[in-house]
Amino acid sequence: MVDAPTVLGWDGWRALDEESSARHLAEALEALVAAGTLADQPVEPLARPLSGAMDEAALWIARGGAPGRGTGARPAPGGPAGPGLTPARRAAGGGRRAAGGGS
Repeated sequence: MVDAPTVLGWDGWRALDEESSARHLAEALEALVAAGTLADQPVEPLARPLSGAMDEAALWIARGGAPGRGTGARPAPGGPAGPGLTPARRAAGGGRRAAGGGS
């Protein structure tokens, strides 16, 4: 992951990302919109920053970062994608599992 942009070139690396993980992310977001979990909206404007954030997180981990250790990070109010949830899903707790709720 760290060497990919150097070895493949920036354009080659971006093309591979678009063909694989970015495409899968967009498909997952489309499924969430179709299921009514996310409000009806174009997924491209949501997929781009999410894909970039996931790439950055992967690079950070690859360079020795450890999730949850010493970052001081806290979950955002409303949880992940909270503002994008439909009003019904938000009222129902945003689809989050209860504490100790198993799978």
